[in-house]
Amino acid sequence: MPPHETRDAHAIGAGHGAWRAHPLHDAAWRALDAKTKPRGALGALEPLAVQLACLQATLVPHVETARALVFAADHGVARPAGVVAAMVRRGSRNLRLEAAMTAAECDAAMAAGADAVRRAVDDGCDAVLLGEMGIGNTTAAAALTSALTGAPPVRTVGRGTGIDDGTLAHKRAVVAEALARHAARLATPRGALEAVGGLDLAAMAGAAIAGAEARRVVVVDGYIATAAALVAVALAPATRRALVFAHRGAEPGHAIALDALDARPL
Repeated sequence: MPPHETRDAHAIGAGHGAWRAHPLHDAAWRALDAKTKPRGALGALEPLAVQLACLQATLVPHVETARALVFAADHGVARPAGVVAAMVRRGSRNLRLEAAMTAAECDAAMAAGADAVRRAVDDGCDAVLLGEMGIGNTTAAAALTSALTGAPPVRTVGRGTGIDDGTLAHKRAVVAEALARHAARLATPRGALEAVGGLDLAAMAGAAIAGAEARRVVVVDGYIATAAALVAVALAPATRRALVFAHRGAEPGHAIALDALDARPL
């Protein structure tokens, strides 16, 4: 069996073999094994260390400073409650009735996310953490996850903030209706993002891509951010190498999105 074939098959954040061809991959594993500890004693921290070594191109990886980027947005599908006055527009459109964003609005939201990462990089941050808050964003995340993975709404739609059975059934019907309405636009990840995503999802997708391009660690937290990561990786596959996933939430669609990204959360 080749060295480390099974040890890093599910490397945290890296996906199957994402870094295996990197010149430092095997050297990083050897450096770990040379430390005064049983082989593999640090568990999930070891593949994470290898991922960081390859990402940062050094056998002495480090994360000294990090910045949490929280993107907030209302979603028209849930009768926006005015949580924020967004810089792009005051909330995403109702994806049940029309595309959540125009192409220009999607561009602006993705640029806003990328700009936030660039500011963090300019300030010397080694890692960025993606998070969100908003009204109706689990509906958009479920629709986007269905669009990008093919999983039906009954599997991607969950209870969000704790809705009852009747509301859950309605939420699933809304997502199914949105997917049917926008079917022609769901063939591409960008079309899916514009049609059934939202401003916060687009911003996080832009942030993930920019973070990876800057060779920074990008920590993805939660279902909505993971749905945004699905888009980012579909648009720019190299983004996957920079992603580290924080946890697996209770929303059923979160597990589906994580599996599609071949991710094992911390």
